[in-house]
This record gives sequence, structure tokens and C-alpha cells, in this order.
Amino acid sequence: MTRLRRTKGAWRSWSGFWSTDKGLPALLFMLILFALVLPPLGVAGGQRSILSEVILSLLLVSGMAAVWSETQVVFRIVAVVTFATLTIHWLTLLAPSGAFATWNAGADMLTLVLFALVVLARVVRPGTITSSRIQGAVAVYLLFGLVWANAYEWIQLIRPGAFTGSGMNGAHGASWIYYSFITLTTVGYGDISPVHPAARSFAAAEALTGQLYIAILISRLVALEIATRRDP
Repeated sequence: MTRLRRTKGAWRSWSGFWSTDKGLPALLFMLILFALVLPPLGVAGGQRSILSEVILSLLLVSGMAAVWSETQVVFRIVAVVTFATLTIHWLTLLAPSGAFATWNAGADMLTLVLFALVVLARVVRPGTITSSRIQGAVAVYLLFGLVWANAYEWIQLIRPGAFTGSGMNGAHGASWIYYSFITLTTVGYGDISPVHPAARSFAAAEALTGQLYIAILISRLVALEIATRRDP
């Protein structure tokens, strides 16, 4: 009986954490770890391994948990897509093939898009602007970068030669993450260049997304802060 109560208490604490904005900093931490810290170490975003898949699985579960407080319909859709993506990932690791790799990139892209949209809706909803919501906004920005990284990988898989440049030598997941964030921030070093029309359209769309997101987000957050201060 005591063990059951402890289990229920732990479950309430876990669900309570993710059902509030407090779960957004945890998602941001996982994104920074996966997108910026581990790729240079060759752990994530590189050649697939059990460790890299475990880390990615933790990221996807964190993203799914971050939408815990949404409606049942939204959460169920996100949960189904996330579990399908995890299944494809582990099948790809256990039985590598070109077909699985294409499905892998596409499933990642769809899952991360859902995460980004749901978290963004939580960030810009009416209410007090907290540090957790600000960190959630940064998490959405990183999610956008990962979405486009998978989009570029997907294009390269179905249209080999869609990208060219010195940075394409031995290109893998970490290369697409790098190229995506360089494009999102409109830096563009030129070591990887899109040559296929679809690749060029995706790159242009990401550059626009990066600029418009920051401008619109700042405007929305400022408006919410002003509205909150005006309320008695």
C-alpha cells in the first residue's frame, strides 16, 4: 500500500512538472545537448549507434512530455507520431537500409514540427511572460533548426547531389544540423550549397523562418507583457 502511494505520488510530481511551463527548460536543455554539445563529440548527429539512438529517444520523449498539458486529442496525435518515429529509428539501427533512412528523416521532421507548433502555442498564449516561457521560445527556435536539418537530409537521400561543396565530404547528421543552423541564422559560410531547386527552396524558406520568427516572437512577447501589466 505504501509503495502504491509512493508510485502515485511520483507520477503526480512527474505529470505536474511537465503539465506546466516548468517542463520547457528541461526540453531546451535536451535540445542544446543534442544539437550543439554532442555532435562535435561524435555522439549525436553522426553515425548511428545505440548511444546516439538512446539520446535521441530521450529527446523525443522529453518533447512528448512537454505537450502533456495539451488536449487529449493533441497529446494522442503527438504520442502516436513520436512512438512511430522511435520505432523507425530502432528498426533503422537494427536493420540499416536506404529505405529506412529516408523514412527516418521524414518521421523526425514530422515529429519535430509537431513539437515546435505545440510548444510555440504555449509560449505565445495569453498570460504572464516567465523565464520558462522565454526558454520555451528558444527551444522552438532550436526545434526549427532540427526540423530543417532533417528536411535537408531527406532531400539528399531522395535526390543525391542536391547539395554540393567542401562540407559535403562524408556528410552525415551532424553536417545537416550545422548547415541548418547556419542557414537559419543567415550566416551562410558557403561550404555547403544547395543546387537542386527543392534544396534551394528549403534553404530560402528556412532563412525567412529564422528572421520572421524572431521579429514576430519579440512583438508578441512584448504585447503580452504590456497587456499583463495593464491588467489590475
